[in-house]
Amino acid sequence: MNPKAPLIVISILLAGYVAYPYLALRTLVAAVESGDPARIEPKVDWPAVRQGFKDDLNGAITSKLGGDKGSGMALFGMALGSKLMGGAVDALVTPEGLAGIIQQGRRDHAAAAALGGSSGLSPEPGTNSDGERHHTRVLWAFFDGPASFTARVRGAAERDQDPPVRLRFELEGGGWILTRVFLPLDRGGS
Repeated sequence: MNPKAPLIVISILLAGYVAYPYLALRTLVAAVESGDPARIEPKVDWPAVRQGFKDDLNGAITSKLGGDKGSGMALFGMALGSKLMGGAVDALVTPEGLAGIIQQGRRDHAAAAALGGSSGLSPEPGTNSDGERHHTRVLWAFFDGPASFTARVRGAAERDQDPPVRLRFELEGGGWILTRVFLPLDRGGS
């Protein structure tokens, strides 16, 4: 047996491990761009993604209240808003809704939909001056742990100055699954 064989096998396995989440990300982006819910559904941990949306939106509401957090009406409003928003998020975070959020990238529309406004989640993909269709772009991706991988993507309808959507994948059951979509909602009170 060649003494280098175990080293070659380990190198191949390591390369596969490193490439696998990038492949999962590309597969999810292709599924999102196809708009086919059946292709998106198995690539996402839906309860975890829904909870992440609720956490982001609750954080945004809390920061909007700012100094009023101690008043009874503010606490009542937060509790009621959180309860109402939870049902809206559950209805919004579906394969179709997630495709719209990632493709269009408009978190403000996603938040409006969760708060009862118009969602705008069925956009026409952006086009350039030559009429070519824009695609969702992966801006960067990296491991942030041995079983956690984060990527930033910019939707097809987004401008370069729009903040990208941040996606977190985790290794579950031997596959990389989307577990979190971070919404860059304004928490500064504006």
